[in-house]
Amino acid sequence: MGEAVKILAETLEDVVSNGDRPAGANGPMSRPDGKPGSIYNKYGGWPFFQRIIFELYVELVDHPEISYHFVGVDIDRLSRLQAEFLCQAIGGPEKYQGRPIAPVHNPMGISQFQFSVVAKRFAQIFKDNGLTNEEVKIIMDFVGSYQSSIVTRKMAFIDRIMKPFYEMVYRFRRTLRSKK
Repeated sequence: MGEAVKILAETLEDVVSNGDRPAGANGPMSRPDGKPGSIYNKYGGWPFFQRIIFELYVELVDHPEISYHFVGVDIDRLSRLQAEFLCQAIGGPEKYQGRPIAPVHNPMGISQFQFSVVAKRFAQIFKDNGLTNEEVKIIMDFVGSYQSSIVTRKMAFIDRIMKPFYEMVYRFRRTLRSKK
């Protein structure tokens, strides 16, 4: 495991053991303060969703196709902003303090394939953490509604190289999951 991933994993342990975000983080706190009956409150609010988003980024910083987008990025801050953005869509408080999505993603040159890789992982991490298929669909519909603001490149060179490999891996994972 790479050094950056070890550091991120240690930070994740702090997040989970504190039941809240790392010390000094601004934004929503650990109490469920979303809309009654919402997906946000059903799973305990901020700590649950912030942890999942942080886990997602821990995986993405080690992904050969995606990781270069995160060089020099404060993953704690990024996961907090992403969690704030997502939580307001699933009944949590409207506390997103980040910049608009399109200007943030435009300079990154994210391809459709890269978006799909992240979206698949995003959906799977929610399923792995107990959300129902219907709840995951709600979240993914929200994420998908921003696709045109995030994807700015048709295909990157590395997409051409890696796409067949990733498709094989995803098929293999689906096969393994179906046998559980």
